[in-house]
Amino acid sequence: MDTNIDKSPKGGTSPGSPGASRAPGDIRSPGLSPDKPALTGSLQDKVGSAVDQARAGIADSASSASADLASDVEKMRADMASMKDTLAKFASEAGGHLGKSAQTVGDAIASQVSATASNMAHAGADMASAAKDQAKTFASELEGMARRQPLASLAVTLFVGIVIGMMGRSRS
Repeated sequence: MDTNIDKSPKGGTSPGSPGASRAPGDIRSPGLSPDKPALTGSLQDKVGSAVDQARAGIADSASSASADLASDVEKMRADMASMKDTLAKFASEAGGHLGKSAQTVGDAIASQVSATASNMAHAGADMASAAKDQAKTFASELEGMARRQPLASLAVTLFVGIVIGMMGRSRS
C-alpha cells in the first residue's frame, strides 16, 4: 500500500508526499525535489517586479480613468443645467407668444361676434319694422273692407267670436 497518496480534503499535500516540506510562498513545482527550485532567484525577482509594475500601471490607469470620468460627469451636469435653462427660456417665450396669440384670436373673435350681433340686431329691427308695416297694411285693408261690406265684416267677426268662445269652454 502506498503511503504517499493525498487524502486531504483541499487537495493539499499530506505528510510524506514529495511537496510536504515546502514553505508558504515557495513556488516550486510539486513534482520537483526540494533541492531543485522551479525558478531562480533573479527570475523570481524579475517576475515580482513585473507584477508590481503591472499593478502600478493598472492603478494609474484606473485613477486616470476615474478622474476622466469625474470630469466628463461634471461636464454633463453643466450641459444638462444649460439645457434646462435654455428649455425654461424657450417655454417662457413660447408662453408669452401663446398668450399674445390667444389675446389676438380672442380680440378677433370678440370683434366678429360684436359685428354679427350688431348685424343681427339691425336685421331684427328691419324685420320688426317690416312686420309693423305689414300689420298696419293689414289693419288698413280690414278697415277698408269693413267700410265697403259692413254686413260681411259683422258676420266674420261673429263667427270668429263663436270659435274663440268654444275653444275657451273646452279648456275649462
